[in-house]
Amino acid sequence: MQLIYFLFIVLSSLLHAFYNFLMRKKGGSQLYLNAVFTTATLISFIAVLAVRGYKDLPWHNVPYIYAASVFYVLYQVFVNKAYREGGNISTTYPLSVLSPLFIPVWAMLLLGEKISLLTAAGILLLLLGQLPSRWIFFHYGKYGPFSH
Repeated sequence: MQLIYFLFIVLSSLLHAFYNFLMRKKGGSQLYLNAVFTTATLISFIAVLAVRGYKDLPWHNVPYIYAASVFYVLYQVFVNKAYREGGNISTTYPLSVLSPLFIPVWAMLLLGEKISLLTAAGILLLLLGQLPSRWIFFHYGKYGPFSH
């Protein structure tokens, strides 16, 4: 991978984390989340029209686009609810970004790809690494042991 693309990914990660910070700062407001989706939809629609991107759209992929959109919206709704109900971004956000760990599992189950023993061990290790923060949250509440 070229350095510029690596930097794009790092920048994207920083922007994603900042977006989650803003969502948490708004206390998981459903109105805020709806406004974000509405704004993003309008910007995307205008961008597609501006570059006439609809002409090159492989229309047979539209059902997959809709399915991916539904899953993405559900992800955002559930993370937003976690922020509203559950607490600190320092414990909620790291759990929400475990989703890439499941990509190899989905690829194995749905695409027939093979997962190496090392990949499976890495997935398990990262999942186990989340347990202490979950235990602290469930044992002490949303602010942890230092809030008492």
